[in-house]
Amino acid sequence: MREYSFDYANQRNALLLIALCIFSGILTIFISIVLTNDHKANHFIVIVAAAAIPIAIFYHLKKRVSKSGFACFDDDRLEITLDNRKTEIFYYDLNSYKFYTGKKGATLFTLNFESDKKLKILSHPSYSNTESFNFFCKIFESKMEEHKGEGKTNVIKQKLLFGQ
Repeated sequence: MREYSFDYANQRNALLLIALCIFSGILTIFISIVLTNDHKANHFIVIVAAAAIPIAIFYHLKKRVSKSGFACFDDDRLEITLDNRKTEIFYYDLNSYKFYTGKKGATLFTLNFESDKKLKILSHPSYSNTESFNFFCKIFESKMEEHKGEGKTNVIKQKLLFGQ
């Protein structure tokens, strides 16, 4: 059983980071308006600060969004570790899966289970190394085709709405 490692983006942390950047920009503008007079030079400083502070926060904290995941393929299951939590996914529990790769290189991998639960994993080039994640997705697809040919699973690869 070979272990595959990949980088992915923690969606919760990514949303918190974006919200923090937006909040800090709005707060900077609000504080600057309250503290400044009607001088035109101050308006320029407000605009620069409102743009610079969120950008600095984003670049400083974006590494906290990237996480490392691990996956091991077995004869009847996939063991996947995300956020230091190991999950066993049995192939017969899977209903379907799909991959979506966006224009800017982000990849979304979705597993749909028979119990109507979903597992979504995102890899985005702004936060993580997408090459290792895309490699894991290709290995997953080849393993599913292999197991489907052997009759171990009935998993279906979902088609995307607009091709791909």
